[in-house]
Amino acid sequence: MTLAGINAPPHVRLACQIRPHHDITVTRLVAPPVAPAARRQAAPEAEGIERNLAVLFLDTRGFTSIAEARLPYDVVFILNRLFAEVGEAITKHGGKIDKYLGDGLMAIFGAQTRRGRRLPQALGAARAIDMALDRLNDEIIDEIGQPLAHRHGDRCRSPGRRPHRSAPTTAIGTTVNAASRLEALTKEKGCQLIVAADVLALAGLRADAFPREEVMIRGLSAPRSVALVKRARDLPQLSSPRASPSSPHAP
Repeated sequence: MTLAGINAPPHVRLACQIRPHHDITVTRLVAPPVAPAARRQAAPEAEGIERNLAVLFLDTRGFTSIAEARLPYDVVFILNRLFAEVGEAITKHGGKIDKYLGDGLMAIFGAQTRRGRRLPQALGAARAIDMALDRLNDEIIDEIGQPLAHRHGDRCRSPGRRPHRSAPTTAIGTTVNAASRLEALTKEKGCQLIVAADVLALAGLRADAFPREEVMIRGLSAPRSVALVKRARDLPQLSSPRASPSSPHAP
């Protein structure tokens, strides 16, 4: 599987498959883009590490029309309030905001928690975000004239984490791409949250807990089974928020 993924010729073998009986010559197929001295000083994570993580993408529906009629200062104020509520829900459930994406964001779960906790935490955060926006909408509805709405895509697998020396650690890979595209599908499917079916199964939810579909995700070779969740608050409470100091999460 690994060799097929890089289109290796038939005579190429992984190091773990080789049992040499005499001297051999080893040649690097991929040279690192930094000098040897810099490599010796770099942290092990600079080469990238593989982790089992849950990835959640969030987008704010209709924010372009909300922002169009407002001054830039007002737009920033609304986003700051939105991200403060969303960020608190994410951190209380053991997650971390990886990056802000305009009026949305990407969060990861499992980087600093036990392996079995990342899925309940991600689903719990999605549920908490939905509930938190009720409180925010009560506060600002008179100002913006319409409630803020959101949509999520949620997926779990093993993305690579490869930071540049001058950039913060981030997550990359098929999981991240798939989660982003699941979030984009929520508009087409008329639901607030789309979750990869294996996420629900590994989190201990029944297969029939929510409607299922097989969907094609752009860039992937085969359809994937997903659960369509009309409202994130309909998820059961799988994890208890951990105690943590709240802090404003502003872009």
